[in-house]
This record gives sequence, C-alpha cells and structure tokens, in this order.
Amino acid sequence: MADDDPGLPPTVDPFVPHVARVWNVQLGGKDNFAVDRAAARALNEAYARVGAPGGDAVAVENRRFIGRAVRYLAGEAGIDQFLDIGSGLPSQGNVHEVAREVNPAARTVYVDNDPLVLTHGRVLLADDDTSIIVNRDMYDPGSILDDPDLRAMIDLDRPVAVLIVAMLHLIPDAARPEAIVAHIRDALAPGSYLALTHTTSEHRPEAAAALAQEFTRLGINTPMVPRSVEQISRFFAGFDLVEPGLISPAAWRPELTPAPAPAPVPDTRWMLAGVGCLSEVSRP
Repeated sequence: MADDDPGLPPTVDPFVPHVARVWNVQLGGKDNFAVDRAAARALNEAYARVGAPGGDAVAVENRRFIGRAVRYLAGEAGIDQFLDIGSGLPSQGNVHEVAREVNPAARTVYVDNDPLVLTHGRVLLADDDTSIIVNRDMYDPGSILDDPDLRAMIDLDRPVAVLIVAMLHLIPDAARPEAIVAHIRDALAPGSYLALTHTTSEHRPEAAAALAQEFTRLGINTPMVPRSVEQISRFFAGFDLVEPGLISPAAWRPELTPAPAPAPVPDTRWMLAGVGCLSEVSRP
C-alpha cells in the first residue's frame, strides 16, 4: 500500500501507527504504512532485548489458533454462525473461509470500526452472501448486538461462536472489558462459544512490560494492557473452558492444524488462548 494512496478513506492517518496495521505487518501483510512497519520493527527489537520471541512469531501463532478454533467450532462443536469482533485487516485463513471449509452453510459477521479494515473487508466480501462486515465499536456491545445487518445474517436465538481475538488487551480497565464481554455473553443462546486470545503479564513479564511500554512510546492508537492468568480467565465467566483450557495459542489443539503442520514457534507464552462453551448451568 502506497503511503500517500489517494484512495484512502479520509479518516485514515498514514502517519500514526495503528494497531491493526502493525499486526498486519507482523503477519507479513501489505496493508500498512511506513509508520506501521517502523513500529513493528521497534516492537520486535524490544522483545529481542529481553530475549523473547518477536511479535511476528506471536502473530503467526495467534493466526494459527484462529484456524484451529474455527475448525473445532464448525466441526466437533457443530456451530454454523460466527461473530468475529475486532476482526482486523483480512489475512490468510479468514474466519469465514475456514468455517466454510468445514461447513459450507456457515455464516459469518465481522465487526470493526477502523475505516481501512472496513474498506478492505467490504471489497473481500462484496460477492459473498453469507458473510458481511459491520461498522460497530466494541466499546458499545449493545450496538453490535442490535445491528440490523448482523441480525439479518445470524440468529442470536441459536448458538453462535464469538471470537474476540487479540482485542481485549487493547481495552483499559477503566472501560470495563469484563462488562463488555458479559453484555455479549448475556445475549447468546446456550450452546454458544467464546474464543479469545489475550496478552498475559505472567509467563514472560519482561516481554509484556516491553510491549506495553513500546505501545505508549510509539504512540500507537490504542494502549496495550497485559493481564494476569486470573484476570484473563474472568472473561470466561459463565463459560465452561474446552480442553486444554487457557493455554499458549501454539498449544491449543495442535492436532487441528492442517497437514503438513508447521512447527510451532517456541516460547510464545506471553499470549494466552482459550475457547469456552455457554450452557444453561454455567450461565451466572
């Protein structure tokens, strides 16, 4: 993407690093600007200084987790409706693509409010009648759940798989992220699922601290808030964690990676991943 692309949405600032575009850099994508590439390099240099794997390694394992979780949900769990909140820029192995490999009838709604993400998502899904992207903000979960296009695509009275991947650690405690997730949970039918990943402050505290500090120093558009295992587990209140529980993304059901399975990136434990099922008895 040219840094002075005249076709950019007017609200996109190519001179301020944006978390979705920095993540795109880490995944090897091209939907980013020079400022995002510089920020990604600075982040990876900070990780290297504390002997931790770079953000590119963690981003790759995070993406592989998405694929395995969606295969599990569309297959063994029998889910045919997916809601991906904070979806970010399209990449290889998008949720709707993986879900339809398992269940061709699967329907997907992506949610984001970044204008560049929306532009790319709408182009990608222009000819797709079972997948859409809607312009909503996770800070307002009610507006997501009440969105008429979402309601036309998925039936919230039936089980839905909600994905909130690499998103909650961008929300400060003052915004009450647990309450946001609880609001979404309370609108779901029993048998629904929640899949998420989140940066942890426990397994590699020096890496988590470096990450948070660099986000602030670089002026990235969101904060980075690593949390403890206990804090992350609270997002699953009302859900029964699916085995193997809350664990490194690389260690979550590795057998679901399509062959030939790539070797997992070692020691990417400063992010945790989990999938939980909502049942009548586990709802608070």
